[in-house]
Amino acid sequence: MKNDTLYNCSLCKKDYPRKKVQVINGVVKCKLCKQKKRLEIRESFKRNVFGVRKRVDIIKEQKEKRKIKRAEKEVTRQAIKEERERKRRNKPVKSNLLPIKEKIRTFSYLSLEEKRLLYKKYLKQGYNPETSNLKIKKCVDYMTNLREKLRMNKVPEEKILNRFKEEFAKLIMED
Repeated sequence: MKNDTLYNCSLCKKDYPRKKVQVINGVVKCKLCKQKKRLEIRESFKRNVFGVRKRVDIIKEQKEKRKIKRAEKEVTRQAIKEERERKRRNKPVKSNLLPIKEKIRTFSYLSLEEKRLLYKKYLKQGYNPETSNLKIKKCVDYMTNLREKLRMNKVPEEKILNRFKEEFAKLIMED
């Protein structure tokens, strides 16, 4: 009979009897595929002509925009990281083996080494630590007063430095 023959749908590739299949322009389509195609046409008509958008589409667009932004941020972060790494690699290496330049002291004061030197001197002379500390404080006061007096007289810095060295040598030599 006519209805016993099976027709193969060209879209879903399944066999259907004649009642569930329709032949349009030589193309065999089952009713389910035809309904799906009709729905797609209606949806595209709504989207294109009336401008109606699905909420799912809007969410997908937002997700895609977020992905693009994240990718851009990641690229910029990576570029900044590479730039920092390049700067760090190109930084000159500081070594303890390099000769240390002597600093010229523009402000005359007793350095820590000079204070230690005076402290050891006073301890060798027989003073106890408290009195040696007091003597060192007096020396510091004397040197600061000397520096202030020379500055008041508008003496150049080089002469102040030389005078400071002379006074310090006197402090070390005196008994």
